[in-house]
Amino acid sequence: MNPGARAVGYIRVSTGEQAVSGLGLEAQEAAIRAECERRKWQLVAIERDEGISGKTLDRPGFEAARRRVEDGEATVLVAAKLDRLSRSVVGLGNLLEWAEEASADLVALDLGVDTSTATGRMIANVMASVAQWEREAIGERTKAALAAKRAKGEPICRPSFADAEHAALRTRIKRMRGRDMSYGAIAAKLEREGVAPPRGEPGAKWHRSTIQAALYGKAKRPGTGPGRPKIKAAPADMSHDSGDGAEPERDVTQDTGDLTPEQVFALDAI
Repeated sequence: MNPGARAVGYIRVSTGEQAVSGLGLEAQEAAIRAECERRKWQLVAIERDEGISGKTLDRPGFEAARRRVEDGEATVLVAAKLDRLSRSVVGLGNLLEWAEEASADLVALDLGVDTSTATGRMIANVMASVAQWEREAIGERTKAALAAKRAKGEPICRPSFADAEHAALRTRIKRMRGRDMSYGAIAAKLEREGVAPPRGEPGAKWHRSTIQAALYGKAKRPGTGPGRPKIKAAPADMSHDSGDGAEPERDVTQDTGDLTPEQVFALDAI
């Protein structure tokens, strides 16, 4: 990477993590600033997420950093540790694909991931290959699980608003929304009345995404308009986690980031 390149830093801590691990926002920021100074990069901004899990890429601070790259304000996205960006090998693969589409470089200081150098690209390519293997392995397990459930005559999908039995509830939610009720107001009203979501037990909480599913068929995701590189969500923990204890590790063989609801339902039975 040539001196003078514009970089945007990204820092993150989860709930309780800063006190437990010592890897706080200040330490991450100091590492990023030192690296930018060493390599003579122009640091245009440092975006942050506080108290937000790394299991998903859908985070406001990360989205702000991504926009700076896509808008041409920066050509490098740099983080102090790779698990600050993503705790998922599949998520990392998606992130690398996004960086390539955006003609940007991705740098994680702890593991040597740096797509601006030959060595860094080699490390990134190895991780991307692992991510692709994980996607294919998930697909194979899912197909086997679906076949087994079909053979037993068991349902292969969870209840949803598309089911005829929930048509009246879907119509009611649309009417409430048509009266300019907010998602939160609709959810609160249904909870007060003890109405259960299609996939929940009586007394289960309603969420914004559940209301959106009734209205639009699926939850709307911000920041995914046409013409912008997209990052697929992939919520699973990485094996090189920082060990802070704030986000319990999860078996990556159960990563369901790119699966349909039917596939996820099938995996639950494995």
